[in-house]
Amino acid sequence: MKRALALLLGTAFVLAFSDLPESNPFFPAVQAVVQRGWMQGYPDGTFKGEVVLNRYQLATALGRVLADLGVAPAPVSFPDIPRGHWALEPLGRAVALGLVSGYPDGTFRGQQELTRAQLAVVLGKLLDRLEAPKGRPLAFTDLPGSHWAAGAAARAVSLGLMSPYPDGGFRPDAPVNRFQLAQALAGLAPWVKGQAAPSQTPSGEAPAPKAGGASVSPAQAVPEAPGKGQGAPSGEAPAPKVEGAPVSPAQPAPEVPEEKLSWSGKWVGNKGGEVYLLGDKLYRVKGSELQEVAQVPEGALAALPPFALVAGGVLDLAKGRKYGPIGASDAPALPAPFGRMEEGHLALDPSGNYLLVVPARPLCDCSSRVVRLALLNTFPVGLYAEHIYLLDAPEARVAGVAWPESRKLYVLEAVAGEGRLYLVDLRGAEDLAFGVWDEPGSDLEAKGGAGVKPVAKTLVAVLPEPGRGLAVQGNELFTAGGEALLRFRLP
Repeated sequence: MKRALALLLGTAFVLAFSDLPESNPFFPAVQAVVQRGWMQGYPDGTFKGEVVLNRYQLATALGRVLADLGVAPAPVSFPDIPRGHWALEPLGRAVALGLVSGYPDGTFRGQQELTRAQLAVVLGKLLDRLEAPKGRPLAFTDLPGSHWAAGAAARAVSLGLMSPYPDGGFRPDAPVNRFQLAQALAGLAPWVKGQAAPSQTPSGEAPAPKAGGASVSPAQAVPEAPGKGQGAPSGEAPAPKVEGAPVSPAQPAPEVPEEKLSWSGKWVGNKGGEVYLLGDKLYRVKGSELQEVAQVPEGALAALPPFALVAGGVLDLAKGRKYGPIGASDAPALPAPFGRMEEGHLALDPSGNYLLVVPARPLCDCSSRVVRLALLNTFPVGLYAEHIYLLDAPEARVAGVAWPESRKLYVLEAVAGEGRLYLVDLRGAEDLAFGVWDEPGSDLEAKGGAGVKPVAKTLVAVLPEPGRGLAVQGNELFTAGGEALLRFRLP
């Protein structure tokens, strides 16, 4: 699966990132690495090349490269990385090959900023495993030959994986951004193509990063997406109290006419611009036809290839692997409270990189308006972020979710016998992932959100009946009625 929003032109894929014009000098490198699945964009359709990287993000990108080489992940257990974290599987591949390691105190410090010297050393180790050329000797104005990264820096620059600065310096302590990592990974491609798995016996270790280095969190402003760059444990204190989810506009939304189609099903959803209908099997709606896509397990609540929502978690239909709640699953990916989920919905962002899991009702035996939203990385699968959505009333439920475009995430809410369609904005919402609100006894739902800042929602339309599931295709909206697939045309 291509890990980017792309336009198919002939046989070539042209990546469509809104902040990356073809005139950008890094455009070819970004295009190459995203097509190979080694890096990915953000859910808002941007690449954010200037965002500074941390150790988690480096390990994840390396892990994807190593997956193409057939390197199996090694078991990793760092006390500062919680179970279910999105970086664990790719980190295990990088550890298996000896490309990264922890600190003497046993921690990994994934949020610590990545420097150019550290990147050069890691690239040097991987080039050794790939039996790549040694490069030629180079001198830099700010990097003496005795520096621990001098040889690796010269090799990375001479092979085109990194670039020197115009003044002849290397700037070993400068941070690495996403553009620079894309350049480095694209430069590895000639040696990765057609390679068998390299030896997983680590060679000599390079000096550890400076323990006193600056620690930074990933970028916080990701439009219509998680509240952090590539995901990291937050552990932050609750935000100032917010009495309710911001809802606009104040004027009533228009009601839209209903049309009944000849097909029936128990759930409907979006994957990109396509509509999928779940019945005894999973079908794709194509014009006036239904195309069979996949078999689904009996009792599946929702399905978007290759995932199905089942009791107790998310099933990867292609791999046959079930991802469940953290602390109660061999493949942990969902927050622990999701073990109580009995019905719910799935939505994939247009790039296919993020999977949203939404319970239909609050995860408690209480009267509450709080519904948790779990956002998972899909490559590899792991918990990325967690937010809360406030229903209009305790008796309401989430009837469906759809993510047809990078800047359009919809929630269909069933309340008072009608369907209320909301456009949802995740920006600014507090991220609960791996925090205190996922611990036993937190009672977030019973406490009505306890001052946690929810996602904002804007009322778009009112449907005469809510249905089950949601798909949006242009100005058409689909939901599964009792005996037919319902189609509505938005104003």
